[in-house]
Amino acid sequence: MLIAIPISIAEVAIAGPEHRGLAGGDALSAAVCAFAIAGLVEELGKFFVVRATMYRSPYFDEPMRGLIYSSAAALGFASIENLVYMVQAGAAVILVRGIECTLGHVFFASCWGYSLGAARRRADQGRRGGGALVALGLTAAIALHGLWDYGLMHTQGDSTDLDRFAGPSIAFPVGLIVFLALSRLADRSSPHRGRTAHPIVNCPVCERSHPLTARFCDGCGHRLDRASAAQFCGTCQAPIPSGAAFCESCGTRAERRAARTGG
Repeated sequence: MLIAIPISIAEVAIAGPEHRGLAGGDALSAAVCAFAIAGLVEELGKFFVVRATMYRSPYFDEPMRGLIYSSAAALGFASIENLVYMVQAGAAVILVRGIECTLGHVFFASCWGYSLGAARRRADQGRRGGGALVALGLTAAIALHGLWDYGLMHTQGDSTDLDRFAGPSIAFPVGLIVFLALSRLADRSSPHRGRTAHPIVNCPVCERSHPLTARFCDGCGHRLDRASAAQFCGTCQAPIPSGAAFCESCGTRAERRAARTGG
């Protein structure tokens, strides 16, 4: 949300306080405002938030994380932008902007969010080409964002209200398709997809680890009380609270079927 402040300052510094007044000009002026100012500055601003913070996290290890964090940054920026438009044009403007523009920002950001996650994964694997992926994602985001704004800004001459919404009517469905496609790709390529780990119990006498199906310790023969014994993640060995569906340490799904199949 805070990134909206430097973004607004940058837009005013580049084109002046009435930069969106370029909308009433010719096609070239509207294109400059839509693509080179609104699209470029806003997408770079949202990108900076994720790149300067969450990208450094050890949990940022796949494209799906990029989609999640880019969506969060987009929602934060869209919230402030919607508030500004409500102050300027009245609360009723949120009836349209609250849905279309908010989701639009998420769709635009998904382009560079996916590519940033893919680039991080490549870097972790010691592979090159991440920079080109990020540049491609940013370019796609700026193009979609600019297309959306261009239709709203180019209102010169005999253009009608239908002309003004031509850009969003194209950019929104295209952005939705891109977002769904990238989400599917990210899900299918995720290293965490379908990963489960049977919880384990440790013998209170010799501390050997056993699956929940074990009734006796294979080290000392002690009877294992699965109902009261502490359970641990089979992947990272972290304690798993009773009833937890995921390990809070590594995020692995805690498979519970083993507990029901025991004798």
